[in-house]
Amino acid sequence: MKKNLLTVLLVILGMGVKAQYNNEWIDYNKTYYKLKVGSSGLHRISSTVLQQAGLSNTPLEQLQLIRNGVQVPIYTSKTTGTPGASDFVEFYGEMNDGKTDTKLYRQASLQLDNTWSLLTDTAAYFLTINNSGANLRLIDETNNVAGNALAPDPFFTYTFVQSYRDQINPGFAAVLLQAYVYSSSYDVGEGWSSRDIYPSTPLNETQNLYPYTSGPGAVMSIGASGNAFNQRNVRVTINGTQIVNQAMNFFAATTAQANVPISLLGRVGGDQISMNNTSAVTTDRMVVSNYKIAYPRLFNFGGSKRFEFQLNPNPAGNYLEITNFNAGAVPPILYDITNGRRYIGNVAGGLVRFALKPSFQPRRMVLLNAETTEIRNI
Repeated sequence: MKKNLLTVLLVILGMGVKAQYNNEWIDYNKTYYKLKVGSSGLHRISSTVLQQAGLSNTPLEQLQLIRNGVQVPIYTSKTTGTPGASDFVEFYGEMNDGKTDTKLYRQASLQLDNTWSLLTDTAAYFLTINNSGANLRLIDETNNVAGNALAPDPFFTYTFVQSYRDQINPGFAAVLLQAYVYSSSYDVGEGWSSRDIYPSTPLNETQNLYPYTSGPGAVMSIGASGNAFNQRNVRVTINGTQIVNQAMNFFAATTAQANVPISLLGRVGGDQISMNNTSAVTTDRMVVSNYKIAYPRLFNFGGSKRFEFQLNPNPAGNYLEITNFNAGAVPPILYDITNGRRYIGNVAGGLVRFALKPSFQPRRMVLLNAETTEIRNI
């Protein structure tokens, strides 16, 4: 009996040693100031707020920002010294997503889309003091458009993502006494999805993609799930051409992928994308969690006020001429998050222009409207 009890205790202790609680990054000798971010965009912490938090005598270079245990680069209105009356801390804040929701599923692969959290839209950022250095920063970089000798980049590789949040699909069900019974654990196909797609009601959309039609081909992927005990195919067409036609019976889920000729994209008035349920049972239901199209895109940002994109490595630097970005009356701000650079846009003749420094690695970029009404004040 004692041997059995000892074995159980050792197993429990072993489980405790291996357990991960996502709080391993916390230094319990530090104070953390919690910032709630419920929408993605440009965020600022004023000197007044820093003072109210008791940080008015803290040199700005010692501030550090963390989200989900990972350090986030910040911009400070001056690089060193304590904040003056007009100083601030700035960062690109992002609403909560579903990346950490994978812990709730029996297997991480069962989650079809991680764009939206099943729990909350609000992300928690933590501001703290770290006087040992190694605090990530976004540094002002000169946008020397006048001295640029490079031709404008004709296109960039972009992934358009449409993630649905019309309903929470309950996922896999067992049929018991003519009723659907669902597992209490997060299961295959469970999560945010489109409305129910019946054979008679395809999901039709029009998307303006602004493709560079002289570039390489596109690739489309789709995540979908059945939510009725019937046989069907999920069929996707773009501008009337069938791209995907894949069996997805009963409560199964699929993540299909297919090549798309670039000549198929860029129709006047937008590209028509249709997702169809081919079941012979008129009451059958399926849902789509997301679809993605990776393709070469013109530097046309579609009238948005916030646009995220990636650029390939280029040791010579890049010259960008961006059209159709809603900058308003203030030059927009471009973050090179990968390399820690912050550029102010040169706006002229309907173009937002940037002469970027070289980069030897793929870089994550985000262009932000910097009008007062678009700045989220913490």
